[in-house]
Amino acid sequence: MPTNQELEAQACQQARQVLSKQPNFSQLDREQQFEQYKSLVSTIYNQLLEQERAKEIQSLDGQLAAQGKSVNADSETAGAMSLDISQQQGLVDVVRAFTVESGSTWEDANHPLLQTFSAMTNLMLESPKLLSVEASLDSNCSDVHYSTRHFSQGLAAPTQVPDFERADGVRLQFANIRPQMIRGRTKALYRCDADVAFPLNVDTPRTISRGELHLLVTNATTLEILIEDRYQVENVTSGRLAAVPRLSWRQLSKLKPNEDYIVSVALVWVGKSRTSYGQKRLGSNTTQLVNFTREYCFDRIGNAGEVIPLNDVEQHRGYWHKVWHGNFTGNMRRITWDCKYYFALEPERKSNARMETVSIVDDQDSTLQSGRMKTGLILSPYELNDLIGQISSYPQLEEAELVALMSSEFKDSFSQVAQNKVQFEGHQGDAVALWAYPEMKLQQVVLKKVEQTDGNGQVMQLSEHLVYFPVPTVAHFIGKGLKVPFDNPISTTTISLQPKHRETNNRR
Repeated sequence: MPTNQELEAQACQQARQVLSKQPNFSQLDREQQFEQYKSLVSTIYNQLLEQERAKEIQSLDGQLAAQGKSVNADSETAGAMSLDISQQQGLVDVVRAFTVESGSTWEDANHPLLQTFSAMTNLMLESPKLLSVEASLDSNCSDVHYSTRHFSQGLAAPTQVPDFERADGVRLQFANIRPQMIRGRTKALYRCDADVAFPLNVDTPRTISRGELHLLVTNATTLEILIEDRYQVENVTSGRLAAVPRLSWRQLSKLKPNEDYIVSVALVWVGKSRTSYGQKRLGSNTTQLVNFTREYCFDRIGNAGEVIPLNDVEQHRGYWHKVWHGNFTGNMRRITWDCKYYFALEPERKSNARMETVSIVDDQDSTLQSGRMKTGLILSPYELNDLIGQISSYPQLEEAELVALMSSEFKDSFSQVAQNKVQFEGHQGDAVALWAYPEMKLQQVVLKKVEQTDGNGQVMQLSEHLVYFPVPTVAHFIGKGLKVPFDNPISTTTISLQPKHRETNNRR
């Protein structure tokens, strides 16, 4: 798997390619350019990370298939089975701290993405053509034809916006945008449970007698066109454009709340070409990164609260996972597994689910066997919300608060992975199994609550709102053998919580 630095470099490169195709990017001030760039890099980086994780699992699957190995999986549904205590025997309890797979923060002045951005914007200011793939970013360059083909290259579906040549001196801008600070960066925020409007200002040296105004809403990550509309305009002069692009709450209901989208508008009309003096489609366009929200949106993770182990197998069966089971045969005396265990939040899921266990044997002789395995627990926000009342005195989240935690950014901050090496010793005929369950911390989560909107549905004021939500913080691995119940461990090893890039310290 590539290093974090290599993934960051790929994300930077892809972000530069995308932004180089946006004609209006060079017209933004440096702060706006940086906000768009770092948001796009962060999104691409997370995508690349997920792709690499998927490749790792696929690679193990392929190796298993080539070797003819079987995959062990706990196919029980949550809460479907209670354990027979009389058959729970022999165990070693090992606790491994999670390793959070995250890099430096944006506030770090030495962050490689920040350094790359500074170099990029310096190049852009000195020579905008250097970053162009098909069209120059220099809007004053008269020999370049800007079109929606350049602007929207890479979109998941073709757009109805016709190709056009950028008209000299005509500028289209969103009016009265007041960005809000969310998750450490500013972005335009709109309500998604009411109609919204995007007033526009036009600066034009001459009257545009007749034209079309096109509106596009695209997914900021995939560039898929989600909403498209157009309006007829006449006698356009400098000032506020009479036609106001709008999105109804029905259209907005198709979008996921608290996710980033790109709203693009293009004014296109037929005029005379400056080079051939013939009839030519001319135009101007602009884009705005926006986020559509309801009453609340996720802002950041706050202080950690009390840590509670879900060690009651009867009460918390939905959080216990039988990861693997096997038998000692022949002269086999020791089995060792290098285990990775993932905790992932899946917003659409109504109940918890267990990932399939993927395992591969790396080394084996007559007495020893060693290998690797990967598995995990997929957690439902609804199940976690129910858990709050079971393990704490904090109130459960209301539906509007819970929706705010279903954003991709909270999902990414929630995901964790535990790594541990588990060793079994036995003799011929011994049966062994590996179980896992988490400890949860009641994590303080800071939401932003919408306090005021304007007549266009744009959020004008936010306030902080605190909630508490269970987040996995430690994974327990339990090796089960013969004649010892779960509540009477032979030995317990605890490994303190540390970020992945640090060494872990063992406590016995």
